[in-house]
Amino acid sequence: MPVGRALCDTDNRDGPLADQFRSETWPSANAVKQMVEQGNELQHKTMQAFSAGGT
Repeated sequence: MPVGRALCDTDNRDGPLADQFRSETWPSANAVKQMVEQGNELQHKTMQAFSAGGT
């Protein structure tokens, strides 16, 4: 289980800081991860287009 998910589980961690992590920190970290993955995918598709002769 990824660390972030484990920390979001109330069976593993609870309290005010845990609530803040679950509601603010973890969603932000996931959003950044998704943006990086989308950027990588866009870069890959762009490289494929240029390799195929696209502009």
